[in-house]
Amino acid sequence: MEVLVAIFCLVLGGGLALGLYQHQLSDQRRRDRAATYRLGGSDRAGLAKDGSKRREPARLLSRQTHPAMRWAKDLIEQAGLELPPLALLSGLIILFTVGCVIAGRFFQAGLIPCVGAGLAIIPVFVLRTLRRRRLKTLGHQLPYVLDMLESALESGHTLLRGLQMAITNSPEPLAGELRAILDQVRVGVTLPLAIEALYRRVPVEELGFLASAVSVQAESGSSLAEILRHVTHSIRYRQRLEDQIRALTSQSRSSAMIVSALPGVVLGAFSLMRGDYARLLFTNPLGVKLLETAIVLDLLAFVLMRKIAQVDY
Repeated sequence: MEVLVAIFCLVLGGGLALGLYQHQLSDQRRRDRAATYRLGGSDRAGLAKDGSKRREPARLLSRQTHPAMRWAKDLIEQAGLELPPLALLSGLIILFTVGCVIAGRFFQAGLIPCVGAGLAIIPVFVLRTLRRRRLKTLGHQLPYVLDMLESALESGHTLLRGLQMAITNSPEPLAGELRAILDQVRVGVTLPLAIEALYRRVPVEELGFLASAVSVQAESGSSLAEILRHVTHSIRYRQRLEDQIRALTSQSRSSAMIVSALPGVVLGAFSLMRGDYARLLFTNPLGVKLLETAIVLDLLAFVLMRKIAQVDY
């Protein structure tokens, strides 16, 4: 019976991992479609002005790799760290194995894969937190860089010279990303293509506005300074709207965290005050099953409440 339970848990864990992997791939495809639409539309994204085939930034500036390696590489780069993607994937496998070995000495078979997955997900959670903070910082720094580019263009400088001035006067991490654009331009990549590649590499909506502005100016030849002025206004309005939404949904997000943490706090309090009362959940087979079910339902409730509190705009 224990072997069947272990096999069921492994199959369930593999299914969840496969579902998470497919979700990551679909999310990447969604971002690619959004970037293609923003950078010129799906019908004409592959054509240049003369009707010839246009080189895709993702294929030109990055080589095709395995989806798992590409996911790890993007996560590390967007978090602002220098780490081989293979090291991250190997570390996740090692942590999962260590967690399963340690859990096998203290818990029953049903909790072993859960403990291993919980230990392996810690680095991913840390990297995603660093990634979210870095992308948010990039988004807030961009309007000031656009103001500098607009001033440089109105003063008679080229956009490339304006980018050089912005690199000198901008803080990290945006200065490093702009420096990467100049490095790509020096090796022969066109400026619109380099900015498109930056937007695909760093999926910040504000950078999508800049990529769209440069693409429109390159195709139509209109005033880039005026376009940047409107783009800066749109970005600042969008950021104010995001802050208002976060303020309005803060109560729901806090409630999700408090309600999800409350069962663990109550169980810990009972374990300290009435150890014999709570010990049945860890020793009795029925108690272990109830504890496993409670953990799964609690995590599911937390995810659903967080999803409800999210607003797409």
